[in-house]
Formats: sequence, structure tokens, C-alpha cells
Amino acid sequence: MDHLCNAATYRVESCNQRGKRGMKIYMMTEYECSDSWVPLFYVAPGMFERVKPLGFLKNGRVLLEVDRKKLFVYDLDEKRIEKTCFINQG
Repeated sequence: MDHLCNAATYRVESCNQRGKRGMKIYMMTEYECSDSWVPLFYVAPGMFERVKPLGFLKNGRVLLEVDRKKLFVYDLDEKRIEKTCFINQG
């Protein structure tokens, strides 16, 4: 069973490639240590407008809010993403 772990600190960094915006997602491995940022994954330009990590699952996966309307799980080991559901906007 997956368990959500909110104890991680993350950052999303925009990067441009040929005029299109991609995103790099980083995680801080040691709390309040600015040298401990490690890259988790890269979102290619044009895939999504906005990606926000919501939490880290204990099984090496990340729960993501995508474009403010979808939830995805990204598997860090397999480097795969799967859509879990849409967020009710009503």
C-alpha cells in the first residue's frame, strides 16, 4: 500500500528549450541544507503547463497535480507517469 509522505521539500525550476518552457523538479534531501537539492525528473516542454508535487510516496513515487485539474503518480525508478484521476472543479 502507498503512503503519502509530506516531509520532503521540493522546488520546480523553469527551463527554456527553443522558446518552449520545460520544468525540472528537485527535492531537498537534508532539511534546510541548500547543498542537498537533487534533481528528481524533468518535464519536457509542451507536456504540461504546470506541475506541482503534492507529496512523496514511500514506494519511490511522487504524487503530482498537473495543470490544476489532474492527479498523476510519477515512478522515480521506472521513470513512468500514470494518471490517477481528474480534480473536481465544481
